[in-house]
Amino acid sequence: MTGSCHCGAVTLELAQKPEYLFDCNCSLCLKHGVLWGYFNPEQVSVLGKTQAYTRIDREQPAVRVHFCGK
Repeated sequence: MTGSCHCGAVTLELAQKPEYLFDCNCSLCLKHGVLWGYFNPEQVSVLGKTQAYTRIDREQPAVRVHFCGK
């Protein structure tokens, strides 16, 4: 299964289709329309340069979000 950002600079390849996706309702996910799937790292390939957002209001952030910077 393959997906990409709108401009095509970042491509995501998955070894298999996810069984289900999570629809989170936190402010970050709602703002960006995020759906979450969980995979073994060996099953995922990200091609292209990403930028990352990490929460700075917590000592140990729970998540680092990567996205296309274009």
